[in-house]
Formats: sequence, C-alpha cells, structure tokens
Amino acid sequence: MLLALLEQNKYKKTLISNIVIQTIYIILTQGRGGWLLFICFSAMSLVFLYILPISKNEKGKKKKGQSIVISIGILICLVCTPTVAKKVLIKVPQTVTMVMETAFPQVSEKIGIDKEVSLDRIDEEFLEEQDVSNGRVEIWKAGLQIVKDNLLFGIGSENVITQAKGYLSKERYANVKKGGFHNSYITILVSSGIIGVGVFLVFLLMIIIDGFRYLFTKEKNKYSILIILLFTLMANELLEARWLYNTSYLNIIFWVFAGTVTYVYEKELRAEKMKKHAYLLMVHNHEKQVEVLLSLLDNRNNDIYVHIDKKSKDITEEQLRKCINRSNIYFVNSMDVQWAGYSMIECELSLMENALKKEYSYLHLLSGADLPIKSQKQIHDFFEKNAGKEFIQFNSEKVSEEYKNRIRYYYFFQEKCGRNQNIWFYLDKVSIKLQKLLKIDRLKKTDFEVQKGTNWFSITSDFAQYVCEQKEFIKKYFSFSRSGEEMFLQTICANSPYKEKLFDYNYDNNHYACLRKIDWKRGTPYVFQVDDFEELIQAPHMFARKFDEDRDNEIIMKLQKYIERD
Repeated sequence: MLLALLEQNKYKKTLISNIVIQTIYIILTQGRGGWLLFICFSAMSLVFLYILPISKNEKGKKKKGQSIVISIGILICLVCTPTVAKKVLIKVPQTVTMVMETAFPQVSEKIGIDKEVSLDRIDEEFLEEQDVSNGRVEIWKAGLQIVKDNLLFGIGSENVITQAKGYLSKERYANVKKGGFHNSYITILVSSGIIGVGVFLVFLLMIIIDGFRYLFTKEKNKYSILIILLFTLMANELLEARWLYNTSYLNIIFWVFAGTVTYVYEKELRAEKMKKHAYLLMVHNHEKQVEVLLSLLDNRNNDIYVHIDKKSKDITEEQLRKCINRSNIYFVNSMDVQWAGYSMIECELSLMENALKKEYSYLHLLSGADLPIKSQKQIHDFFEKNAGKEFIQFNSEKVSEEYKNRIRYYYFFQEKCGRNQNIWFYLDKVSIKLQKLLKIDRLKKTDFEVQKGTNWFSITSDFAQYVCEQKEFIKKYFSFSRSGEEMFLQTICANSPYKEKLFDYNYDNNHYACLRKIDWKRGTPYVFQVDDFEELIQAPHMFARKFDEDRDNEIIMKLQKYIERD
C-alpha cells in the first residue's frame, strides 16, 4: 500500500483509509509485537527518508538537530498512541451502549447488552503474572534446549513439533503447534542446526549490507520504503516463525521483497559502476601541483590510477594517498619513461589494463601538468550526455611523410637519448640513413590508415579494451618508434568501427575533440598563467594543459579555489 501511495496511485484515498483502519486494528488487538514493529518501521523511515536526506544537503545540515528532535517527538507520540487511542476508542462502544439503552430500553433488556465495555486484552492479568512476551521466552528456552543435543545439523523441520512436547507445558506446546518457536532464527537453528542457520544468516547479512548501502547512498524513493519494510519483516521474525517450513502471506512477501531488493541493488550497482570514471595519471615531478590535480579529481564516482616515473625523486605513493578522501587510488608498476620513446606507449597500456580490471564508463589520460577546468559534476554530466562517444584529437586528414617516418623506421636509441641531442641521438640519425639505403620500411606492405594527434584522451572502456587487444599490432609497428604515443591510438581508432563514434569526426587539429585546452600557438605547448584565468574558465573544454608551479603557481591555486567552489 505504501509503495502504491508513493506511485501516486489513483486509489490513494482508499489506500490511506485502509492504512488508518489497519492502524486502529493493531491498537484494538493490543498486539505489542505489531505495534513495536510499527514503531521500528517508523524510526527507520524517519532516519532514512527524513533525517539523512537533510544531513546530506549542505543547507540542511543546520536543520539536522531540529529534524532529530522532531523525529524523537514523533516516536514518543507513537509509543503513547495505543494508550491514548484506547481511551478515545472506548467512547465509541460506550456511546453505542448508552444510545441503545436510552432509545430501545426494551430491546436492550431483551438481548442483554453488556454495560461493562472494555478494550483491554483478555489475557492482560495473565501477562502481568507471567511475562510480557506472552510465553515466548519459555518457548525459546525450550528450543535452545532441544538443539543442544543436535547442534550441528538440527533435528529436521518435521520433528520440531514432536520434540517440543517433552520440553513445554500443554499450553505452550499448543502455541508451538500453531507457530513453531515464534522466532524464525531459533526455528531454523532447531531444524537445521548451526550450519543451516549460519548459511541463512550469511544470506540475510548480504541482503542487509546491500540494503543499507542503498539507503545511505541513494535519494529516497519507492525502493527505500521497500528496503525498510524488508528490514521490518526481519525484525518481525524475532517474534514469529513464518519464513521457512510453511506457506503464509508473510512468507511470500518476504521472499518477493528480498529478491526485489537484491535485484534492485545489483541493477543500481551496475549502473553506478558504468557511471564511474577512471583517471589515468602519468606523473614525474611538481608534487604540490600533482596534489592539487588529485584533489580536483577526488570524487566518489572516480577511481584514480597513477604511474610515478621511476626517475621521480619527489613524489611517493604515501604522499599521494593522503590527498584522496573519496576516490579509490591505485598505483601501477613504475617504469623509466622516456620522452618520445616506446616506454610512453607501454606506460599508457599499463594504466589502461589496470583500469580495465574494473568497470568504467570512461578512461581519461592526464599528465601531472594537466588540470580539470570544470567541476566533477560538470564533467560527469557532460560525458553522460555524450555517452558512447570517443574523445580523441586528430591533426589532419592526411598525415605527412615526416610523421609516418616516425614509425616507418626503427629508432633503436630513442629510449637512450629522449630529448637530448647526445651520442645516442646521432647514432639514431646514422641508423635511419642506413635503413633508407637498405629500403627498410615497416609500412611497405600495410594498408591501414596512419593517423596522428595528441596522446591525451578520454575514451570508453569498450574502446580501451579494443586497444589493449591490439598489443601485438602496437608492438610490431610502434616499438622503436619516435613519438609513437601520438600515433598508435589515433591509428587504431581510424581503422576500427570506433571511428564512427568519434565526438569530432573532422580531422582538423581541433583540441576540443579530446576536450583538452592546449595552446600550441604561444608555446610548445604554452604554459598557462594567471592572466589566462578567464579564458580557461570560459572555455568549453573539460581539461587544460599545461601548468607549471615553478612558472606560475597562482593560476593553479586560483583554478583550484574556483572549481572547489562548485
């Protein structure tokens, strides 16, 4: 009924009336267990549907104390309701009796209307003499006595009734025949032993954990009510035994609810996973700047994978872990990454392969010199609106022979020279001339399209998986290359079905295609400074490079403050 109400069912008025009638019914029956469970349900509803949503809201945090006081007041009223309601409801039969006596004295005398009207339980005096549990404690003790001799596997559900006879009075034995041991957990223990109840409790614990995770992370909705109702049913089985070994409406409701909660949570979990993003970071210096980058990526919907260059002396894993509060952070095996060398590609592939062990909607490759220029909410909203698109930048429609030569010939010493024009650099030059004379050409018998662009990307996990499956191809054509990291991803994409999924299909050197604001006109690339602040925050891109704390730390601090404000 509550679920139907939440759905704004057209029979809303009828359902409300039904709830009122059932509440009165519980009061009139004087069922302590029923009313206790009603209070239990109300308490959980107040916490998860009222207090918790307020405390999550930044503005509502101030009202948290107020909401707690109101909730306690409501619960106190509920505790007192049966007593108050009984005093009010007693007036109904008393009034009817009085009217009957006055209006129809002869009829009243003839049928013998009882002038003493009471709403007290018939067994009230007995309960006071015995215990408030209505004999349940005695039954539970008997159950625990029975199981002592059959602790491991129990006695079997079919033997419960016969075994209980020797441990209980005639009156309590009659109660067992009606409803088992009036506690599902004890009933299962007696029937199936500690092995059976252990398995069942593990099953319940899994549902409880999933339920609480959902309640704490999701906004209030119909499933929240369903989970709270399920927890109430679990509490109810402390007083009744209706889950197993019999068929009842509560039995059916419980298993339907349990199955629904499990399904909903798994469905939501899968959806949540698919909304998560993985950030792949290649860092080697400027530890304070990297810390700012991590703080701006720190979000429960992000996981962060970090490669710290083997040459780095300033940055440690321990240091970076301290920057993270909400994200999960993972570190890949360190490599000695050389500028323009194949080690760049190996590092990128290592980051991708580690991230692909989990499920993500997008993988973003950033360097330690990059920063987001939008809040994480803006970034996630953007990618959700453009789900399935690949964000890769291409320089031009036709790649020049100069760039093709970077993978056509073998640069045997690129890992040795890096940026330096040392002896290894000149040996590479000699090697290339010899290869030309010998007509060595890795592209000679190929028919795939070679493409080039920036190596910084935002791609789907599907495409990342596809790229990692091309490792043999990558190794064959891009090992011993020069700046192959700027070509391998573009080349794979241009020769795959993922070409059709590009955010920007035009190969026109537009860096918005990969959502990176990079300025090659003012530098190689240009290092942004504080005077560029307005330009950066007004740009449609999600990220920008590059930044240098030694050149201008003010722009880094200013961007951090601006983004964290949102």
